[in-house]
Amino acid sequence: MNIDKNKFISLCYNNAYIKSLGIDYNIMSLEGFLYPDTYILLNTYNERDIIKILTKRFMDIYNHHIYPLSSNNKLNLIEIIALASIIQGEAQLVSEMPIISSVYHNRMNRKMRLEADPTILYYMDNDDLKKFKKYSGKMEATKIFKKYKKTKNPYNTYLNYGLPVGPINNPGLKALEAALNPSLSNGDLLYFVADGTGGHIFSKTLKEHKRAIRKIRNG
Repeated sequence: MNIDKNKFISLCYNNAYIKSLGIDYNIMSLEGFLYPDTYILLNTYNERDIIKILTKRFMDIYNHHIYPLSSNNKLNLIEIIALASIIQGEAQLVSEMPIISSVYHNRMNRKMRLEADPTILYYMDNDDLKKFKKYSGKMEATKIFKKYKKTKNPYNTYLNYGLPVGPINNPGLKALEAALNPSLSNGDLLYFVADGTGGHIFSKTLKEHKRAIRKIRNG
């Protein structure tokens, strides 16, 4: 299979091509619509064939599993995918996805900024992103992150209120479900921080959150 990466990406930003797939939404790209799954692809498939398969799979998943859950929710399709993509970016443990979802729903309900780190990484320059990952947990990474937190960008949830203008990755089913099914028993959680083991410490107040951060830093 001889697939041209640049052509694939270009098609994902081609508005006319996007609409030809039956995806008639006001979106800038197919980010969020390329469903992550295991596929059997023929050697004869080209870029258009593969994109069509991935987007069709997404719409099938959405129509059968997600749309039925959305009747009592105020989020539209793009907002659902955007929130799910943040949850996907934050969670290493599937079991924590509904809890992380509850934190973001709680913050939106209280008119708080989401302050979701994955949205900052999404628009980082590639070189800075490589450095950020290389020096993770060190001062160099902190400086890079702080720079982008102050940068005006429609994906910056540290400066802007509400969800970003679109998804920041292609979320799977569990993240999509969590976006519409936040953990009802965690209606007062507003903060979380990675605990270094793949999970998170969740907090109700900023004071608790800062205490959790100190605990992690001090081992």
